[in-house]
Amino acid sequence: MTPSNHGTVSAVYFATLAAMPSPSPKKAMDGLLGMQLEALRESVLQQHHKEVGELRKTIVELRHQLYFNDTDAVSVCHEAIAHGSAVGRWADFAAKLLDKDEESTEAEPDQEKPNQMETLNMRPVWFSSTWQEAAKNRRMRGYRVSDRHSLPQIRMSDDLTDSTCLQRFVLRPRSKPQLTWSLLGTLLILWDLITIPLELFNIPGSIDFFTTTSRITLAFWLVDMPLNLCFGVERGGRVELRPTELFKIYLRSWFVLDVLVISLDVVLMVVEIISTTSTDDQSNTGL
Repeated sequence: MTPSNHGTVSAVYFATLAAMPSPSPKKAMDGLLGMQLEALRESVLQQHHKEVGELRKTIVELRHQLYFNDTDAVSVCHEAIAHGSAVGRWADFAAKLLDKDEESTEAEPDQEKPNQMETLNMRPVWFSSTWQEAAKNRRMRGYRVSDRHSLPQIRMSDDLTDSTCLQRFVLRPRSKPQLTWSLLGTLLILWDLITIPLELFNIPGSIDFFTTTSRITLAFWLVDMPLNLCFGVERGGRVELRPTELFKIYLRSWFVLDVLVISLDVVLMVVEIISTTSTDDQSNTGL
């Protein structure tokens, strides 16, 4: 704090003491300290604003010198730096920053030149002629088209047939004979599901009827096995009508189950015939 500021604060202090009434000592001390702090704050703010204004003025003069080559501003700046004042140091710091900024702006165009040269280099794929590439693509496209036409074309729902003698007996899938045969097979399966449990009971007059129906069912399934070679199937979007392929498909699907069921029916029927024959012989011997 300068001597003038100190004298101002002291004068304010004594004037305040003279004007104050005689309250309690504590309140008087608090009021006095508040007034002194307020006066000190105003004094410090004034000094700060003054120094900031001088610094701004020096920076403006320095910029003027740098951009317009003003010799008067140079002399002012050197004098401020020689005295070692805060304003001179700030001016020196600002000048260095401006010099550094100018150096960086001057160096940027030199650094951009190699990058610009690199971007102007043509890539290897650009050296070939576009007309040559177009002709090459046309040749490749023509080759792919001709190769595609040379392959055997198989459209959806095409019939696959061969030249064997059995080919003429093969029917297309969902034909009327095949649908009729499948319906009969479904009805016989339902009949077996109903009548087989009834055979466990001794119903009078039903033995001959069940025996006849079982023989009819057995005959149907015996005929159904070779008929699998006469009904075409759809596989992979195509209609398979070749007898050899139909036989392979049947072997891999229902052949084993059909053989087991039919073999069981044949064994039961043979046992039934043998038991009936032995019963008739015994009755004839008794007579």
